[in-house]
Amino acid sequence: MIKLTKSQRAALRQKFSGRCAYCGQELGPRWHADHFEPVQRQSAWDNKKKKLVATGECGAAEHDNLENLMPACPACNIDKSVLSLEEWRGK
Repeated sequence: MIKLTKSQRAALRQKFSGRCAYCGQELGPRWHADHFEPVQRQSAWDNKKKKLVATGECGAAEHDNLENLMPACPACNIDKSVLSLEEWRGK
């Protein structure tokens, strides 16, 4: 997954004037960088831990780039999850 520098993160925050790209709420200090076109993180079952754990791999890796990121409030990003914008708005 793409790792943002501090300057890239600051620029991304200003992409929508410090507001969530989806609901327009002013972003707090713990905002998220959301993939506009979804990137699904892969996971695998860990027998030791008895749960799913992230593998570090992702589906649709072509969407894992700076141009595809949007500033989002945590509520919108978590609710949108891996849905496209159209799917999410149609929920």
